[in-house]
Amino acid sequence: MKHKAPKWRKARVRERGMTLIEILIVVAIVGGILAVAIPSINALTHLKLRETSTKLSGVIRYLYSQAALKGLCMRLVFDLRNNIYHVEASTDGHCLVDDEQKSARKAKKKEKEKKKKLKEKKEESNDDSSVGGWKGEKPISLKIKKATFTQYNKGLLRRRILPVKIHGIYVDHQKEVYSKKKGPQYTYIHCFPLGRCQRAVIYLEDSSGSIMSLEVQPLTGRVKVHNKKIKLEDYHLDRKKGEDDVGGF
Repeated sequence: MKHKAPKWRKARVRERGMTLIEILIVVAIVGGILAVAIPSINALTHLKLRETSTKLSGVIRYLYSQAALKGLCMRLVFDLRNNIYHVEASTDGHCLVDDEQKSARKAKKKEKEKKKKLKEKKEESNDDSSVGGWKGEKPISLKIKKATFTQYNKGLLRRRILPVKIHGIYVDHQKEVYSKKKGPQYTYIHCFPLGRCQRAVIYLEDSSGSIMSLEVQPLTGRVKVHNKKIKLEDYHLDRKKGEDDVGGF
């Protein structure tokens, strides 16, 4: 007759925890899984960065072509706070002057100088002269007319939320790189009817902290992609050479 084990002994067997060897085996298995998974995750996030860089480069190149072919002023608008971009177009050939504060100040200064010259001529002439007098005449206004832009929202040019972060954007008329924390909410890269884009550098960053730099070449509309964050000092050195890189998209 077989002897049956007491119930309390069975309960103790069921309550037995994992041994040290079992724990080490589990840790080794988890470590092996992570060793394989982490590079795959990093490769996936870096793939998003490369895909986004390629698509954005294609958009800029397309804007350059459309501006030249259709005689439009095209611009890529970046919403730095919400990580969004969209495309706008205008038939106004002087579409940039209203967007650049530097141009606005220059025009205002020019208008003041014009008024000053008119005032000097008026003082030199006789108010009662019937010929060549400036009495009653108003100086010509050089006020800048604001360009009207229309937003595209179809196909390649539709409004998009970027799957990676806009680390920062530098355009040739800026004094520094604009980002979510520094500068205005919106920044613009223009392409003009005569076949030229603004020089610009777009920094994109993925969740792992990797950064790619998209350098817009003004004369060709091509975009040179760097697998790192390029320094503006190096960018300006290349600019002084006056060379347009033949590589890129």
